[in-house]
Amino acid sequence: MLTSSGAGIVSPVIARGTVFSGHIRLDSLFLPGAPLSAHRANRFEYGLIVQGGSPVDVVGVCPVLALTLASAPGPSSAVVVGGRDVAILLGARPDIRVGAADLAARAISGDAATVPPGEFEPRVYLPARFGDRSGNPLTFTVAFDGQQPVTVSAAVNFSGMSNDGVVSALNTALASAMGGSTGGRGFSLTAPYDNRPPVFQPDREGRGLNVGSTTILHGMALAWSGHDVRAMTSTDATSLFAGFAIGDAVPGRPARFLRTGWIGQAQLRFDGTPSIQPGDRFQVSASVPGALVEGTDLPLLVVRSVEPHGACLEIIESVLFTGDTQQAVRDAFASVTIDDIPGVRDAINGKAAVTYVDSKVADLQSQIAALRDQLSGTF
Repeated sequence: MLTSSGAGIVSPVIARGTVFSGHIRLDSLFLPGAPLSAHRANRFEYGLIVQGGSPVDVVGVCPVLALTLASAPGPSSAVVVGGRDVAILLGARPDIRVGAADLAARAISGDAATVPPGEFEPRVYLPARFGDRSGNPLTFTVAFDGQQPVTVSAAVNFSGMSNDGVVSALNTALASAMGGSTGGRGFSLTAPYDNRPPVFQPDREGRGLNVGSTTILHGMALAWSGHDVRAMTSTDATSLFAGFAIGDAVPGRPARFLRTGWIGQAQLRFDGTPSIQPGDRFQVSASVPGALVEGTDLPLLVVRSVEPHGACLEIIESVLFTGDTQQAVRDAFASVTIDDIPGVRDAINGKAAVTYVDSKVADLQSQIAALRDQLSGTF
């Protein structure tokens, strides 16, 4: 297990040629006395890099909540936040995520608004961070979806509220600034880094642009489209399978994905809530592209084990030649000869020619030796 300490420093951990036994847990519990500045929404203080080793099941636990301002899904979905108190509202380094027609853009606070179970730090919560702003309003600007910014002013004493009370007060102030209608935009509390462990496996990962028309979501099955990828459908041949998405990627943006190895249940996107048992196989849903359902027609994953933290599944690397849809591919390979591959043909034919000449030379040498013996016997 790798656990954060609260030092506020992110350190790389590199494992090369390592054979792992069991899973790796990246935890986010701090030691007592961690400074307030260390209480970020993303509390992982390790980045695990695995190269040339065995497959590994990684669990990432970061259940803290963060204040999040979201727009509405749309082709131009975007959130731009500024103004005097933006650092109080969303921290010094907010996480800004672009949107799309099927995904709302978000501005996620860099500061945590809660702590994990087992910790006690009241300074982290929103009422303590914002304090009494009744005489000095919390003021910031917001521009949604390329529109003109509006100024939000919240003259509120946040000190005695709960986190939910603060969120409600901010949404009231936002609605007032937008003329009474936010169109579904607003503040909420989210846990954006839970089950998103910072693990990198360069020899097992791939990258490509999302060239599909829909957003790739974390844990989706992806299909190749040339050198790029898109959400996989149930009608795609398994030979098109690229891997499972690591993080979200709106259309036109780069996607990162795991091609081989093991992957935890929490890192996958399912259509429904399956009852998972060892040996179960999963394939792409017929109704939700990229999502998984149990099935054996064109399976991509098989369950290795079911642990207290969730199931560990293995990517089936032989999917290239499974399923009836691949019969044409198998037939094509079966009919290939060396004449269809010029480089191989020339090499093999060249080697055969050398072998043929060598054999003839050997025969001639044998005949000369026999003739010499005969001649020596004559005289």
